[in-house]
Amino acid sequence: NYKFVLDGEPYVLRIPGNRTSDFIDRHAEAYNAEIAYNSGLGPEVVYCAPDSGLMITRFIDCATVSSAEALKQPKVLARAVAALGTLHGKGAVLARHFDPFETIGHYVETLGRRGGALPEGYPAVLQEAESIRQALKTAALAPTACHVDPYPENFLDSGEVMFLIDWEYAGNGDAFWDLAALSIECAFANEDEWRMLESYLGRPPRAAETGRVFLYKIVGDLMWTPWAMMQLINGNDAIDYWSYGIERFRRAVETIGVPEFGGHIASLRR
Repeated sequence: NYKFVLDGEPYVLRIPGNRTSDFIDRHAEAYNAEIAYNSGLGPEVVYCAPDSGLMITRFIDCATVSSAEALKQPKVLARAVAALGTLHGKGAVLARHFDPFETIGHYVETLGRRGGALPEGYPAVLQEAESIRQALKTAALAPTACHVDPYPENFLDSGEVMFLIDWEYAGNGDAFWDLAALSIECAFANEDEWRMLESYLGRPPRAAETGRVFLYKIVGDLMWTPWAMMQLINGNDAIDYWSYGIERFRRAVETIGVPEFGGHIASLRR
């Protein structure tokens, strides 16, 4: 990402990383970014070349980049939740469908085809997570627009409203995916997560709703594990992606093993 100024106006130039076309549809990203802008959620797209992935947007100079710690503050969290609620209220308007299990399958297949490695035991744990897939399928919600990657730094806070950037993974899916992703990426404690859900729903969450978030956090860790391994074979050295992927996989294994796992599965089946 590069900020530049032209004729006194600030802009951001985004240049995609190496071989990101293996897992990102840039045509869908361009479409989704326009939807986000027209919904008041994202920056204006002034130039886009989907075939190359280049994108220029206006720089949002009235806002600052958020953080996990900031999003634990009730007023900041309320603005973030309101932004997600606005997005989810649009219905299934984005360019593609998002199913995390289908995405996992695509990542694993791509990784295998390109000679990448998965953590030891990953296939067995993925098989164990089939119970999650079936529970979510039983209690499926109508798909709606989802950001998919509500990482803390993808929120820009003006102090009055939240903007969202980076629409490259966005798609139509389960709204609770975004809530679960926000919770896990911000390392929310139980009280933070409850506050998030209460703010989003306008009431205390039901067992099936807390269960849905709990289960999607596991699926999220299982999805970003092979994603991290693809960063390695793409030569992305921004962080230690092997350790990042291993940590997410380890957390998924541990969470599947907690006593309340079965109760959350049952809450969706009911």
